Amino acid sequence: MLRLVVVCSALVSSAFAGAFTDMNCTNGDSTTPKFVATATICEDKYATATCAQLFGTAVVAEGTTDRDAKCNTDANGISEDVKQLAISTCPKSCGYCCESAEYKCANKQCEIHIHTFSRHCPPRRVSRIFI
Repeated sequence: MLRLVVVCSALVSSAFAGAFTDMNCTNGDSTTPKFVATATICEDKYATATCAQLFGTAVVAEGTTDRDAKCNTDANGISEDVKQLAISTCPKSCGYCCESAEYKCANKQCEIHIHTFSRHCPPRRVSRIFI
């Protein structure tokens, strides 16, 4: 009976291995999620070692492994407060650069020169905004 429980647990774990808990800064594909390039384009406010201690393993640019649970969960599950803390302190480590104030394209004003704007936003978003 114990073997059956262990096998079932292993199957359930592997079935959810590719699932991301938060699709922000990803390609949006729930079947094969991957972080977009802008997820890790910024710098953390604190040293890499500090961010690793606070939020665990850092996100890999364009990686397919979900961000560490410490980036957006607390003892009660998904936490918007923890996520906002990660965005404001260690956005690169948690793969939230596209959500940070400096890089969130929705926050950019139209009067900004395109060369400045495009440095922070993916080209297709820049062209959509200026067309």
